[in-house]
Amino acid sequence: MARFIGFLFIVTTLFVTTTPAEVATNSKKITKREVQRVIGTIRDHMVTLRGLPATGPYRPRAFKHKLTSKSQLNKYLQQQFAQQYNAKELEWEERFVKMLGMLPAQLNYEEAVIAFLVTEAGGYYDPYKRTLYVADWIATHLQRPVLAHEIVHALQDAHFNLKPWLKRDSHNDDRRLAWQALLEGDATYSMYLYEIQQAGLQLKDLDQAQWQNLHKQILALNQHSYVTAAEHHATAKVPYLIREMSYFPYRDGLRFVIALTAKQPGFKAINNAFKRLPASSEQILYPDKYMHNQDAPVEIDLQPLRDRLQQLKPPWQLKSHNLLGVQGCRLLLGRLLAQPTVQQACDHWQGDRYAIFEQQSTQATVLIVMHSLWDSIDDAREFAAAMRTYLAGTPRLQTEQSSAIKQQGRTVLFLTVSPKMELAPILRAALASADLP
Repeated sequence: MARFIGFLFIVTTLFVTTTPAEVATNSKKITKREVQRVIGTIRDHMVTLRGLPATGPYRPRAFKHKLTSKSQLNKYLQQQFAQQYNAKELEWEERFVKMLGMLPAQLNYEEAVIAFLVTEAGGYYDPYKRTLYVADWIATHLQRPVLAHEIVHALQDAHFNLKPWLKRDSHNDDRRLAWQALLEGDATYSMYLYEIQQAGLQLKDLDQAQWQNLHKQILALNQHSYVTAAEHHATAKVPYLIREMSYFPYRDGLRFVIALTAKQPGFKAINNAFKRLPASSEQILYPDKYMHNQDAPVEIDLQPLRDRLQQLKPPWQLKSHNLLGVQGCRLLLGRLLAQPTVQQACDHWQGDRYAIFEQQSTQATVLIVMHSLWDSIDDAREFAAAMRTYLAGTPRLQTEQSSAIKQQGRTVLFLTVSPKMELAPILRAALASADLP
């Protein structure tokens, strides 16, 4: 599923470092003089902690820094949207999430995402300008962990080159989300270690058992911050999709990088991950699959479906396609279903591809076809059953759209079309394209 996470990794969100109440009660702005004084000290600390010099093969000159305001951040995020998506791509992404009931029909998707990020952002790093932007509305003591986090992004950029990571792959957002999780997990882990060192703990003196205990404490603290953030965002009526999309790279990325360091504390395994990138959100959620090079996603060939639908009268034209991945599946079902049910339904994923079609005779008629493959027949049945429960709990999928779910062997097909119409010929074409009876 297409996601705004494409540019989110450069933004440090405040729920990673503090609580809404702390920000509200510490509203004194940081000054240029304070930034100049603080940032050099933190940069030197993070260079030593992370083991990466301030300059590297991709960035021979040191990064710069500037204060930024909320209005400037708003403008920057609007520019990022324009660079990541053309108008049609954004329109189809919005149609997709709304047709599946993941966002209210009346909500403006782009405006909602930007409003959320402007509210939550604490700073950001721009690889193109090699500049770290410091939020001018946050007090100095709350800025320190944000600066530590963003300085790690500058170090990553110098040594691993982040520019290509900003270019959105419009047909595989799940893989890109996995990369984002590595970036944010590394920066969040480094930020926690910085805070721990500031509290007086000498990391070099820790043995293996002490490192394991420290990691448990970091994960518990991090989990608590997301529980608090989720409660706050739910109260503020932030849609489940938007808040969970924003949490994943930080929360689950941290779990991923800590798992990489389990046998060997330090950053060697994390650095190696930048050379062999995770392939899917599944490998982030289940690091053993990454470490043992297991469960590479299965590619679903879209061409047979495209050809079959072109042969129908009137024909259907492909407008967009992408994939959900395990995390996208969790985002879809998690709005209505309990988390144990969601995980049982989604976490035995092997591959998927969804496609959005428009009927050429009338541009008001839109079809979504989702083709997914699962580890076993029982796993496919689990997902199909969860989708039927989701369908029953999402009124628009029944009252405003015609929808169908078909499970055959390890394959599940889900179709929905708006407005309502006869699905039988479309379903036959979809089944034939998947070589299903």
